[in-house]
Amino acid sequence: MESNEEVWADWLIQENEIAVNDRKALGTGGGKYLNFTAFVLRKK
Repeated sequence: MESNEEVWADWLIQENEIAVNDRKALGTGGGKYLNFTAFVLRKK
């Protein structure tokens, strides 16, 4: 997904509780195991 880094950067600067905890997790190496799966559906 092309915008992955930009979206994460935008998310991590937020001050809500979940984003703050995500910053902590990523700061301790949690990002090493983070991945996304994209599904593309096409109608024939």
